[in-house]
Amino acid sequence: MRSKVAEELSAELQADMLALSIDERIRLALELGNRAVRLYAEAEGISLDEARRILMRNSQKGRRPSKVASE
Repeated sequence: MRSKVAEELSAELQADMLALSIDERIRLALELGNRAVRLYAEAEGISLDEARRILMRNSQKGRRPSKVASE
């Protein structure tokens, strides 16, 4: 069961996102991704490039190649 405050915040955030244009949403997503990489790099004491490589490699772990992609 979610609290009333959580429900209101969720609705407010959703309304804010819907008010953005597609370009603004894409820009925001890219900014958030870059910020996440930067924070990870700082926390681990590694370069941004190394952080990106590690995060990309981790996102692929456990995935099976698609049959469609190999045909």
